[in-house]
Amino acid sequence: MPLMLLRFWREGIIALLVLACAAQLLRVRGLKSDLQESRQHTRDEKAAHKLTIANVMAAAEKARADDAAHARRVERDQTNVSEEVSRDYQEQLVDLRRRYDALRVRPGKTAADPGGAAGETMPGLPGSSARSDGAAGQDGLLAEDALAASEIALRLKALQDWIAGQLGVERDKADGKPAVPQR
Repeated sequence: MPLMLLRFWREGIIALLVLACAAQLLRVRGLKSDLQESRQHTRDEKAAHKLTIANVMAAAEKARADDAAHARRVERDQTNVSEEVSRDYQEQLVDLRRRYDALRVRPGKTAADPGGAAGETMPGLPGSSARSDGAAGQDGLLAEDALAASEIALRLKALQDWIAGQLGVERDKADGKPAVPQR
């Protein structure tokens, strides 16, 4: 029998080659289905990537628009504070100057010094001014100096009001994240 097997050795090798080819064909079919799945997965990933890019770009554009709107609102609020403080300051300054003009000592004639207890009057000085230098204010300031000091105090008060108003402007967005200016 071994002799007989030796006589058909070529057919045995051919049979093994046919079996190997059949196995490879089955394997290739499996690889083809894997390749199709991989291609579909790649198409799905590309589509998901494009969608992610579009979503990120849309979110970035919305964030830019939100930031621009927020910046306009902050600028509007700050301008309103500045205008309001300036208007109040101007009104108070006009009122202060009006009161100063009403209280200002009007020029008048200087009377002679009544003198001592005897009641004798002394003549006035020759060439004396027609009015006094001005009444000293409550704190010993001349009226012009008191006006200047009051104007400075009003300016400082207006500055304090402006700073307080600017600090009161909401600069952070409603979501708690600071607005980032886009230039």
